[in-house]
Amino acid sequence: MRPRERGRLLLLVGESSTGKTRCAFEAIRTLLPHWWLLQPDDVEQIRRAAASPPAQLVVWLDELQNHLLGTSGLTPDLARRLTRSGVLLIATMREEYYRPYARLPGPGGSRGEAAEWEVVRKLATPITIRAKLSVAEQGRVRAAAEHDGYLRAGLQIAPDDPFQAVAGVPLLIRHADGADPYARAVLEAGVDAARLGVLSPLSAELLQQAARGYGDERQ
Repeated sequence: MRPRERGRLLLLVGESSTGKTRCAFEAIRTLLPHWWLLQPDDVEQIRRAAASPPAQLVVWLDELQNHLLGTSGLTPDLARRLTRSGVLLIATMREEYYRPYARLPGPGGSRGEAAEWEVVRKLATPITIRAKLSVAEQGRVRAAAEHDGYLRAGLQIAPDDPFQAVAGVPLLIRHADGADPYARAVLEAGVDAARLGVLSPLSAELLQQAARGYGDERQ
């Protein structure tokens, strides 16, 4: 893409640990190796970039739902200002967060819900990352593993699903399964909080109270 061309918002969608982030990283490294890369900490950094973007800029929005925030985050107007300046926005989102945006908010919906829907479903170009590899993809993974130690290790652990292994999922599961009852209760409380959409850090007090519900009477 030449600097004066219109930019785009690309959204990689898939289940957890299917390689969305790695796919985006490899695409940028291969196709746009000399472009500037911005990984914003907050929406103010995105606004500053939109005000005066460099000629070749990629804005990295891992876990896009964390950057939306209704009308306080990445709004449709802000996304359009960036893409019209030639900026490439590349984002990732887990399927569980993407799915609720399938329907346009009804008349009773808020402006924030409508803004988020427009960014996710109207402005973004979705790219689905499947959990299971096709036969052709398996061949490409084996070829890439010849010069990629992470993929080689992933194929040794899980030949049919190396990306879960590369992300450390089997190790995390074994760690959780082998934890003592109290540690496991805290882990499960934290996981459930994330599933419910809690994005802020969890306090020790909250985890202490919540963990009590994850043990049996004997524990």
